[in-house]
Amino acid sequence: MVKLAILGTGFIANILMKVIHEIEDVEVCAVLAVNDEDAESFASSYGIPKRYTDYDKLLDDGEIEFVYVALPNHLHYEYAKKALEKGKNAIVEKPFVSSEEEVEELIAVAKANKRMLFDATITKYIPTLDSMKKNLHRVGEIKRVTTSYCQYSSRFNAVREGNIPGVFTLEHDGGALKDLGIYPINFIVALFGKPDLIRYYANKLENGCDSSGVLIMQYKTFITTSLIAKDSFTENRCTVEGYDGTLFVDDDCFRFPNLRFKKRAGDESEQIDRLQVNGLANEFNCFMRMYKDRDFEACYYNLEKTKVVIEVLKTAAESAGLVYG
Repeated sequence: MVKLAILGTGFIANILMKVIHEIEDVEVCAVLAVNDEDAESFASSYGIPKRYTDYDKLLDDGEIEFVYVALPNHLHYEYAKKALEKGKNAIVEKPFVSSEEEVEELIAVAKANKRMLFDATITKYIPTLDSMKKNLHRVGEIKRVTTSYCQYSSRFNAVREGNIPGVFTLEHDGGALKDLGIYPINFIVALFGKPDLIRYYANKLENGCDSSGVLIMQYKTFITTSLIAKDSFTENRCTVEGYDGTLFVDDDCFRFPNLRFKKRAGDESEQIDRLQVNGLANEFNCFMRMYKDRDFEACYYNLEKTKVVIEVLKTAAESAGLVYG
């Protein structure tokens, strides 16, 4: 069994523990929390034997092979780098880190210590994305790609009451673009590579943080439009539209539940694929296969693609005047 430590006790850490039984040969043996009470509560809830509030002590635990960095965005780089330097492998939650320079630095540290490093962005590993790639030719010449990922945040009521949580501050790398925009960026870059032009038009709170916006990315012969929002919701959908037909995903590119095709507007949909696995469990199983196979080439290749995504994200933020940290 691969021994994993979870760094953080927030939303995504709880989601992982609820699907851990679907991940092959992984045991969560430790958790890091901000205080003893949180560590005890989280560990007791899920039967985790070791509880830490001191990161250095956790990293000195020789049993731990992997750390899962499920901390606030602005802490990802620091905690991942320290783990790699201490000889641990690392899985880092989205949006990974803040710049391509930080990605390069983490890759260098991982290689120097012969350790693996994974970008935990579900979209990159979801099986229906592979089906999309295999069926792109059916739409003919692509003219438009659309995505929407709009969901009213559980913390936005606090924002409206004047109590701004860290996820809605630029100081903590918060906002809609970093939290939700990372998924359509990964989706589009996985299909088409780096765009030629990137523009993000943001609705901003009084503190300058974006609560929603429109991301436009231009390629040589088509334009992509991504709606993202944490202050409102819609019925999400993704499309790839061409002269000869359209591919549809009936939700956002994080959940990516299905893939269907229509040649003409009046046709019946042809169901191409349905997602039959949990996205989070699926990506962890992908990581563990690479780890057990010692497939460092695939690991580092995926990180090069992450570097492109982070570069696009940074350019989008700069175009909207968003300054993090």
